[in-house]
Amino acid sequence: MSSEYDNFPEHRQYLPAFRAFAAGHVEEFIVTRNRAQTLLGNKQPYILGAAREELVREFLRKVLPAGVGIDSGVVYGFERKPNSKQIDVLVWDAIHYPAVFRAESFVIVPPEAVIAAISVKSGAARRDYKETIDNLLSLTELDLAYREPADLAPIYKFGLFYDVPRSPGSVHQLIVDTLRNNLLGRIDLHSRLVEVMESIDPGDPSTEATWYFDRLLPKSFVHLKPKALTIGHNWGPPLVPVYKANRERFKRRPYMYRQHSNLTSSLEKLVYRLLGATLRHFGRRGGALLSAWGDFDPEYHYREGDAEELDEHTGLAILLENDFT
Repeated sequence: MSSEYDNFPEHRQYLPAFRAFAAGHVEEFIVTRNRAQTLLGNKQPYILGAAREELVREFLRKVLPAGVGIDSGVVYGFERKPNSKQIDVLVWDAIHYPAVFRAESFVIVPPEAVIAAISVKSGAARRDYKETIDNLLSLTELDLAYREPADLAPIYKFGLFYDVPRSPGSVHQLIVDTLRNNLLGRIDLHSRLVEVMESIDPGDPSTEATWYFDRLLPKSFVHLKPKALTIGHNWGPPLVPVYKANRERFKRRPYMYRQHSNLTSSLEKLVYRLLGATLRHFGRRGGALLSAWGDFDPEYHYREGDAEELDEHTGLAILLENDFT
């Protein structure tokens, strides 16, 4: 079937009215953030940081289904695995799972309940990225131990930064280096890492392989200012045809890419990913609303070009060919 968007220019937005609506959400969020900044200044960083985290949670409560909890908290290891570090924003299934512990603004939840996790940072210094990765990867053992055996989707992990880095290229490399060092330091994972990369179908990676790396890596790093940088992980090497990839020892490897913000803002991309993960968790197709947040065709749920705006020319390998010799 044909769509009115067939042959639509890749750089044009499919849904300009919805884009204006979504931009209004973003602008409202930024205005509220600026009000808190004006009142508190920079002399009370802890209070300002807590306020910014709550602003993110309030924003997500407006755009995600009512059946999810959106709280700060810890994922519990049930005395078999270490508990996670405190996560600024946990998106979790509050319909099918009770919290292990709940206070007014804090929860302890079982690993099976968690849909996504977000670490929120006011700044964008090197230490902010390292702390974000450290916090998010505290979920990995819980994901592998409790969710993977039950065939549950990964806990999707995101870093969200109010500020923007001075050098996007340096931050991109820092993220890649930090993630690489973490994976190489996990000797217990090496045999499976090799197995997945050697056996993967380069033209159609399996859900199992994709989920495995989603359990090990943050999904993306989002910066809130307009046209700001988004960095996310996907398969690579980029621009390598399947027949060539099949000749390599590792058919596909995890890469980090930059994303443009020509069609959708970085915050809209975050909503698109969170909403998609939430709907899939509840066994629902995303449909028109999810497509609208991603600027896809709302009837057929695709578009020519890359609506996620992945820049394949910016790909940096997290794992290298010679890392497992």
